[in-house]
Amino acid sequence: MDEQEIKSKGIAFYVLSKLHELCIAMPELASSVEEISPRVGLSLEETVEALNKLASDSLVTYLETDGKRKFYLTSSGIIAACSIFT
Repeated sequence: MDEQEIKSKGIAFYVLSKLHELCIAMPELASSVEEISPRVGLSLEETVEALNKLASDSLVTYLETDGKRKFYLTSSGIIAACSIFT
């Protein structure tokens, strides 16, 4: 599945795949919306919306650092991202 096909499935699906591609999959690699947004090529608003959707589905979680949320994939998120390509 190429990037355009993944994007066509929805922004949250796209962000999920990009977080996996960027290896943002453990607390030590957690990243803020401001860090993620340019790396996935979406606006801050689109990125926030996608991350909130993924968090509500327990595919990402976050930790608070210096008053900012930093997101990373959960184990369920890693499995879901891997299933995109199978």
